[in-house]
Amino acid sequence: MNRKIYFMCPDISAPAGGVKMMYQLVDILNKNNIEAYMLHTKRNFRIKYWEGVNRNYIRNMEDTVTLDENDILFIPEQEIEFMMKTKDMTCTRVAFVQNWAYFLPNFLRFNIPLNKSKYQEFGIKHVLASSDVIKTFVDYTMNSGKDKLEIGRVDYFIEDIFKPKPLKDKKLQIAYMPRKNKHNLDQIIPTLSMRIPNIKFVSIDNMNQEQVAKVLNESAIYLSTGYPEGFGIPPVEAMKSGCIVIGYTGWGGDDYADDVVTALETDNPNMFVYPDGEVYYLSKKLEDIWNDISKIIKDKLDKTYYEDIINSAIETAKKYNIKNTEKQIIEYIKSL
Repeated sequence: MNRKIYFMCPDISAPAGGVKMMYQLVDILNKNNIEAYMLHTKRNFRIKYWEGVNRNYIRNMEDTVTLDENDILFIPEQEIEFMMKTKDMTCTRVAFVQNWAYFLPNFLRFNIPLNKSKYQEFGIKHVLASSDVIKTFVDYTMNSGKDKLEIGRVDYFIEDIFKPKPLKDKKLQIAYMPRKNKHNLDQIIPTLSMRIPNIKFVSIDNMNQEQVAKVLNESAIYLSTGYPEGFGIPPVEAMKSGCIVIGYTGWGGDDYADDVVTALETDNPNMFVYPDGEVYYLSKKLEDIWNDISKIIKDKLDKTYYEDIINSAIETAKKYNIKNTEKQIIEYIKSL
């Protein structure tokens, strides 16, 4: 059977983890002799922020692309109009959901009645989710009737460019993503800047992957302020880079976050977790960690309270590897 796989992708020029994941999956499938393509809207669109793009695997809707009943078309959660337009296609269509918080509100943009806000209404029978949190929520919201969706899962993977460095050899600085809840950052950063005159925050926004990896490798701390999150890639990249991670999970991050404060002795705490939107206690703990790390770096201390937390975080990040993702997506394709 000559089956082709297509990932419909909006022409988004700004960095987006969800778009990058689709490119990565296309690359993985082709390396395993499964013919796969990105399907963009415009003929001349080119993604610029990720250098791992293979131009041979890109198609567009301005040219003629024919899908038959053997083919598979993955459609991002926000592309409701495209789902409606492709209802009569004979290929297998899969809703690819990468954030639990956005897939339902997308229906409202098209004035679709609440009792019709299901992928099943467009003839879609399959969903691929990028975390257990998403899989659970899609199942809860859309599988209440007789016509149930088949829901699979594929993990993100953290590339090997992200490498750890001993805490004592890191720079005393806090990395963060300014696009993640700026209104919270506008409280946390000024507050701590007033209390600690020499505190240093380093943004990882508008950087390529190599630049982000360098900053995280050098940074002692990563401040996570993302919510809502379907998964939340930067905190896991920071874990793999040996950073102390503190902040929000956005619910999606519950897939990997194990809170230092509430974890049982049998658990492996890897992150200082605070409720989404909480700024007071988060800021106080961040100040405490900053003061501790300043002594560790100054005195080049090897054995500290933070060592087990960092090691646990690194081991957590290692679970999100390309071999695991490869196995999951190939098995999923074969199941359709």
